[in-house]
Amino acid sequence: MIWILAGTSDSYRLIEKLKENIDINIIATAATDYGKKLLDEKFAVKAIRKRLSEAEMQDFINEHAIKYIIDASHPFAEELSRNAILAAEKSEIVYLRYERKSLDLSIYPDKALIKVKNYLEAAEEADKFHRIFLSTGSKTADIFVENIDNFTERLFFRILPAEKFLKKLIKLGLTPANIAALQGPFSREFNQAMFKEYKADVLVTKASGNRGGLKTKIEAALELNIPIIIIERPEILYPQKFEEINNLIEYLKNN
Repeated sequence: MIWILAGTSDSYRLIEKLKENIDINIIATAATDYGKKLLDEKFAVKAIRKRLSEAEMQDFINEHAIKYIIDASHPFAEELSRNAILAAEKSEIVYLRYERKSLDLSIYPDKALIKVKNYLEAAEEADKFHRIFLSTGSKTADIFVENIDNFTERLFFRILPAEKFLKKLIKLGLTPANIAALQGPFSREFNQAMFKEYKADVLVTKASGNRGGLKTKIEAALELNIPIIIIERPEILYPQKFEEINNLIEYLKNN
């Protein structure tokens, strides 16, 4: 049995390819109801919607006779990945990381990019600007709200149009004027229109990768001479990592 830690577009593409190429049972976990529904209905994979601790992961591995964990979660789901690595090690099974290739930031002018290690550093850098456009999601919004003065006049979040995300931002004291709830991906032109509409002085984003729309965001901001604060990916020592699905499938066939 293969256990897929799902929740990204890459994980869904991976599942499709696995079903086409390998005769093995697949079970997947997702962090949202939407992710579970997609796995159940579109990909016909047994899916469970639950966030698991490391100990719960070990129980899950034993209960479902897991042979491989394939971690295809978001590059910034740091806790999930670290727990999965430990659970696999303690259960003496194989952990494999499948991660979208990161965008090569060296192709852009250094002076235009402000690279930071975490959200707090991003908030501290963003505070040097007036109007701040964030495409970092709602999960870490409190860090920006708590560290930036007059946040209702300065912070503008673009998030997925899900009720729980909207509720979280409203609970933090943000208003509808601070929130753009939209489903991507977005073109360079659309990003530019949004940056102009919100009169953004700086963009804060994550180094998610090409599929996360990072390239179009950077190019849109550069053309408008808007500085970009980029939160770099967490540094995780993965036991084995694959950036190409075909290489991962070949590994599974030979092992």
